[in-house]
Amino acid sequence: MSLPSKNEDYATARMTDEFSSDAASSLDAKQSNHADVRDMARMGKPQEMQRNFRFFTMFGFTAILTASWEGILSTAALGLGNGGSAGLLYTNLATWIGFIAVYASLGEQGSMAPTSGGQYHWVSEFAPRKYQKVLSYIVGWLGLLGWQVGVAFSAFLAGTQIQGLLVLNYESYGYERWHGTLLMIAVLSFSVLCNIVLAQKLHLVEGVALTLHILGFFCVVIPVWVLSEKAPSKEVWTTFYDPGWGNQGLSCLIGIVASVAPLLGADAA
Repeated sequence: MSLPSKNEDYATARMTDEFSSDAASSLDAKQSNHADVRDMARMGKPQEMQRNFRFFTMFGFTAILTASWEGILSTAALGLGNGGSAGLLYTNLATWIGFIAVYASLGEQGSMAPTSGGQYHWVSEFAPRKYQKVLSYIVGWLGLLGWQVGVAFSAFLAGTQIQGLLVLNYESYGYERWHGTLLMIAVLSFSVLCNIVLAQKLHLVEGVALTLHILGFFCVVIPVWVLSEKAPSKEVWTTFYDPGWGNQGLSCLIGIVASVAPLLGADAA
């Protein structure tokens, strides 16, 4: 990689000075910090949005978006039913190793172009000039469709879990599939309402949610750890289960969804 010339250094410094003067004037108005000013100037873009999130609330947003232990509780049954306890453990280890490369790549791109655009913007920035538009367009639509499916899946999962609690605690409750659909719509409506009404207070909501996220982990893990039946270590690490696919490897690959799902969301975080 060649080093920048003196002319390039001068142009960069001049651009930085120009944008820094404009950005610094709105430092208080946007509630930004000096790192924001420096990053926006480096990319040649003025800051348009007001900064509401700080480190703690950004960490809370990331933790809630990835929903790590909540996701494992919600999808573990799929892994246990396709691969067994050993299959779930080994696919988890393989998935963690693979996602290290994904997180490292996202972190490096985020440090070079710290914008909220996401993958489509990074593709536009880093792809060859000839293919920037088409690749950015494709990645943008893939991301949009993926998050639409993710929103529907998350609402469906939350709604049916609420329905499961009703079935578990109320013997007189008559289970109907359309009840789950209505609960799913209610979860979606609540989410939309929070993002509209509480948009300016979302950082406070995320801070509270982070606290509940951490406390909830211990509230769930400790009772399960103490009260559940204990299995021998050898059985946990060596027992595979094939529900009828005819191949243990195929069964584990189908159950790997349970290992991947809790690690999703980091691209948006």
